Amino acid sequence: MKKAIKWTLVLMAGLIIWPAAASAQEETDEQINDRVDPNGIFDFVDSHKYSNNMSLTAVVENKKGQIVTEALVAVYASDGIRGKDVVDPTQQNMAFITVYGEGSTPIFFKVYTGGKIYVVDQGLNFEANAIVGLDAPYVIKLKDPVILGDVNGDGKMDAADAVAIANYIVGTPPATFVKTAADVNNDGKITIADAVAIVNSVL
Repeated sequence: MKKAIKWTLVLMAGLIIWPAAASAQEETDEQINDRVDPNGIFDFVDSHKYSNNMSLTAVVENKKGQIVTEALVAVYASDGIRGKDVVDPTQQNMAFITVYGEGSTPIFFKVYTGGKIYVVDQGLNFEANAIVGLDAPYVIKLKDPVILGDVNGDGKMDAADAVAIANYIVGTPPATFVKTAADVNNDGKITIADAVAIVNSVL
């Protein structure tokens, strides 16, 4: 009888201690960010801003239809970054992303590979609790890379691009305004900080 009580107490103690130990080992958002994107290519993902998420398994294809094996994928909405690829070293051709959000929101991708950033909008929406790419991975198809900072589309980044961003912010954008190139700091928004980043780069 005493043995049975003793083992019951040991079991109960284990049930109390084990979840606490497991939660202590969980990575924070900061630790995950440092691990998957140590060079800070894309903005930090703050998962605590949202109460819902969806799972996305994807592959990246180049213009020839070939799988890109070394690519970092981030998911954005109009208000900023929503998720980032958690790299699995055993499956480098796959992107595993938890996308955070609310409601049904249009999302798009930014892919960093070969020293360039590609912006890909394929008309996908965030849907809470959805699982995308379960049976077959979702295919992100790369087009031409975006020249960050070349807001007026003349093939180079200069002070004119900073002026174009300032005009866009006050509601008078130029005739040619490449929105994907204007997000110079990759935070998913076009603000005066992007114009400042251009000025700092060209001076």
